[in-house]
Amino acid sequence: ASPPLFTGNSADSGLGKLIYHTWPIVYLRGRFNMILTKACFLHSKYLDLYSGDVHPQEIRDYVDKHKNCEDVAMSLLVANATMSEPLYVEGSVTDTGLFGGISTGTGHMLTRSDCLTDLSRVYARY
Repeated sequence: ASPPLFTGNSADSGLGKLIYHTWPIVYLRGRFNMILTKACFLHSKYLDLYSGDVHPQEIRDYVDKHKNCEDVAMSLLVANATMSEPLYVEGSVTDTGLFGGISTGTGHMLTRSDCLTDLSRVYARY
């Protein structure tokens, strides 16, 4: 994934703590490089890649354990496979989880930052 996706300090592993930015920050910067899976279109080959033997089982286990971060995992998978950022296409979408979904819970942004950090470290090993 491209650097504007997150910020962090270098560590021995090459990846420090990464920060998941809130929507207004991303929007105002005009850089979109992570798309929520509920609002994306992607080729089915990426679903096959995610489920297949080539994709680290550790990623799927992490998503299952945390009941979160599948969109982070998919964005990282596609970015790594294509070596590019997602294409942003503006449209009209109704988000029924905006005011009562997982993102409204306490600690959500910290959880998302942890996902970025942890999953990026897994990808860095493969």
